[in-house]
Amino acid sequence: MNVSDSIRMLLRRWYITLPGLILAGALAFGAFTRTPPAYERSASVLLLPGALSLPEGGNPYLYISGLSQAADVLVRSAGSEEVVGPIREKHPDAKVTIARDASTVTPVVVIDVESPSDAATATILKQLVTDTGKSLAQLQEREGITDKNRITLEPLTVDDKSTIKLKQPMLFAAGAGVGGLVVTLIAAAVGDSLLAARKVRKRVRVEAGARVSAGSAASEAHA
Repeated sequence: MNVSDSIRMLLRRWYITLPGLILAGALAFGAFTRTPPAYERSASVLLLPGALSLPEGGNPYLYISGLSQAADVLVRSAGSEEVVGPIREKHPDAKVTIARDASTVTPVVVIDVESPSDAATATILKQLVTDTGKSLAQLQEREGITDKNRITLEPLTVDDKSTIKLKQPMLFAAGAGVGGLVVTLIAAAVGDSLLAARKVRKRVRVEAGARVSAGSAASEAHA
């Protein structure tokens, strides 16, 4: 069955097609409205060298190129299960990513948070920014680095509003809608086949009856 035949069949069985289309639309709408969107926020922090690592009156931003390895260590520490685990346990639907900013060679760490709740996303991001600073302080404390020589964190950006992501609701809606359309097409095709078969059987019975009647009439004429 080609496309034109399928369209004619659907139009012919409109009493199946129309309710099916309405049902498919309702399924898609229901899936979209019942699937919560995701709320995403991010923050970025810059590592700055300690005061004793700078010449007197030096600009710290001119001496950040040597902190790339420190940023890698911080990412591993701040993203560890010890730090992120309690957050994931409290917010199992949240997605957390802590990584180096791949768009720059500077020691910038990016924190991304995504969850079904706007309030939870904001809370998690705020906590992770704080925990990242604590992780850096603990790393240096274990090494006995003096306060004046410690690397510090400078927040660059912290989102105060979430970006709403509708990808998942749209995927669920598309899946439900396509599923409804497939069921409609199958139901219309089955109904069309059954009705066509019924017409064929009826025509065969009529033709058989006509032949029987003709035979009887011929027999009576010979008699």
